[in-house]
Amino acid sequence: MLSEHASESNCQGFLSIDNDNFEQGLLAFSSYPGVWKLALMQPEEEKLPVNLVPAVRDAVSPGEIINFPYHRAGKHVQPLKVEPLTNCPQITTSAYPLQTNRSEPKPCQSCSLCLPG
Repeated sequence: MLSEHASESNCQGFLSIDNDNFEQGLLAFSSYPGVWKLALMQPEEEKLPVNLVPAVRDAVSPGEIINFPYHRAGKHVQPLKVEPLTNCPQITTSAYPLQTNRSEPKPCQSCSLCLPG
């Protein structure tokens, strides 16, 4: 059902993958080609399963996965810099500052990498 919604032209669906569910996420991703994108919730590199990055490389093309390094209080783990990952620019560079004015766009609206216009 969700894959049907994600396949609509006015929708973009992301499957969240992490250390515990990346194999299931990659299976769902490959079962519906062109429907889903992936969002990797990245912990410290030493905590990643050794087969996660190779599995992603084998199944995903650039532009189909966004990496969100774990972050809290303005600090983030060192982001992976490997193909095909695209690192979230807000987390890794603070390129889009958080606005306190409600009429100003929020970082994700300004970036639009995950939420295209």
